[in-house]
Amino acid sequence: MELARGFGVHEYRFLLGNDEANKARCKRPSEFGRSHLGDDEWGSTLLRHILFAIASAAETENPREGLNYLKGARDDYWPRREDIQAMLLYLEQNMHFPSLAHWQDEAAATQLLRGMVANDYGGS
Repeated sequence: MELARGFGVHEYRFLLGNDEANKARCKRPSEFGRSHLGDDEWGSTLLRHILFAIASAAETENPREGLNYLKGARDDYWPRREDIQAMLLYLEQNMHFPSLAHWQDEAAATQLLRGMVANDYGGS
């Protein structure tokens, strides 16, 4: 809440998986589902699309699903490919804390998806 105030963000509760005092946490990629996807400022961001790709990869247990989503949903996939890799790496590195055990499936999918993006040289 304090971070949101500092950045002037007024509506942030949709980002929270739990908003109870002392239990507040961000949603996991799978908890977002398709909500807000592409419909507003947040929904059209690269991060939102990456989170959906992670959820798709985790749900199907196939990172190619996430890669195909990113390539189809983002016209700027190729120019932003390094940004995508960097964001996936950041998420991957921060999903392995003991307090985030509930992110285990998404963490594995994130790692595999990052590898797919890193090794994507134009093939399908």
